[in-house]
Amino acid sequence: TADMAENFWPKFEERFPDVQRDSLGDQESQNEFFENIRFLYIGAIIFMYVLLAVAFKSYWQPLLLMMALPFSFTGAVFGHFISGVPFALFSVFGIAAAAGVVINDNLVLIDNVNRRREDMGMGAVQALVESAVSRFRPILLTSVTTFVGVLPMITERSVQAQFLKPMVIAMGAAVAFALFVSLLMVPALYAVGAEIARVARWMWSGRPYQSIGATYDSDAVAGVTDRDDHVHVAAPAE
Repeated sequence: TADMAENFWPKFEERFPDVQRDSLGDQESQNEFFENIRFLYIGAIIFMYVLLAVAFKSYWQPLLLMMALPFSFTGAVFGHFISGVPFALFSVFGIAAAAGVVINDNLVLIDNVNRRREDMGMGAVQALVESAVSRFRPILLTSVTTFVGVLPMITERSVQAQFLKPMVIAMGAAVAFALFVSLLMVPALYAVGAEIARVARWMWSGRPYQSIGATYDSDAVAGVTDRDDHVHVAAPAE
């Protein structure tokens, strides 16, 4: 289709300027699908933003959580490139499925950061580092188990598997790529946002400015996983 659009149709339209053309059959169905799915995805993203905004009581943190979505698409493209499988219609479904896993990873991390800052009064960097250490295992296992779950389909060479292969490749590669986004880029963007908020408060209220990370204590990070995993059992009432 791309080759015809580039090499055939321009010359055809020069020779027959009065002829009208359109797509029929599979090409028509595919064009309708992409036209509809574009609006459905936009609606899904807006709905996710509203849900996250209500849960976090913030306008910018949902944007931070959803920053991984375009990078999951990038991971899917790399996955198709490495595997040599063409990007197909079902790849779109794989990216959509991976979006939920990616946002869930970011949700686990940022929610833990917020709770540390609100309940324990930690600074942004302290909360980010301790949350990344304590939530590293759940985030890693979520991504790894999702990738391993679709790995048999990715490596399958039968003719029947080729139909679904673009979907599982897109999903597995997007989840694997977004793991690094959740653990590296999202905390970095959170720190940038916290620093901007500090500068804005300093300019607006005139309070003494304290750069981000000034109260960071690396010694407090040691053993944070054991502390978070420890279960406190209340003593029975006497």
